[in-house]
Amino acid sequence: MLTKKYRLVFGLVLMMVGVLSACSSTANTTNSGNEQQAQKLAQRTIGKLNKQKSLQVTLNSRVKSTTTSKKRKKTENYEYTMAVAYQKKPDIMRIETTIVTGKKTSAAPVYLNDYDVYTKPNDGQWVKTAANQAGFDFDTQKDQYAAVSLLKRMATSSKLHVKTRKGQYILTYRGHGDSATEMVKDALGVGNPGNDSGMGAVIDQMNVESFDYQIVIDRHSLLPQSYQGKIKMTTKDGTKVAQTQSLKGKFSQYNQVPTITLPEAKRVTTTSQTTNN
Repeated sequence: MLTKKYRLVFGLVLMMVGVLSACSSTANTTNSGNEQQAQKLAQRTIGKLNKQKSLQVTLNSRVKSTTTSKKRKKTENYEYTMAVAYQKKPDIMRIETTIVTGKKTSAAPVYLNDYDVYTKPNDGQWVKTAANQAGFDFDTQKDQYAAVSLLKRMATSSKLHVKTRKGQYILTYRGHGDSATEMVKDALGVGNPGNDSGMGAVIDQMNVESFDYQIVIDRHSLLPQSYQGKIKMTTKDGTKVAQTQSLKGKFSQYNQVPTITLPEAKRVTTTSQTTNN
């Protein structure tokens, strides 16, 4: 059976990598560029993204997970829809996630700033927890959702290519094995203080069969417009789990996100956290 730990990691791969991964179809292109041109474009796009005061990213992803054991073979399907918006000064992020598993649907709104994470358990009262206690960091999450983290690694990859079509650049990446695994780790924030949670060791126990990426970039602004993609992973140990995830998404509202306001919330304290309202 799929262990709780693998369920968690696959879910995080979907939500954290999902916003950043895509397939490499480039139909109707007019000319192509080499790896160096693609790397330079990725670097320039990172610079443009870092200058944005606000933006929104939307994602819809479907996941098929098959677990095979000696006694049976079980297939589960998941669907995630996310809308992530952030603003700078004051730094606030709003993450709205809807998860569909079979006939069950659950929603999980979250707000995040430099200090706290705001959640609403079981549709009750909003509560806030110190971000470092909850394992969140605003800048890390912003870079992950805005595609900055993954583009930084891709900007040094020989597997990155660029093609052009009317008014657009098409950046594509197709990899597998160790190099793709490192891409996944980077997208998940593995190694970042307060954001690792032991995921790196778990991902090392998986085979990334393919990690394909396509992101459409506006030729004038050099900002991302959309993405689409696919990722395939299998476990290395005796628990045979194969997962295929497809996704589509868009970037929008650059510097135009309506002001995000944090909800009124009660602070949740832990033994290592000092109450601070």
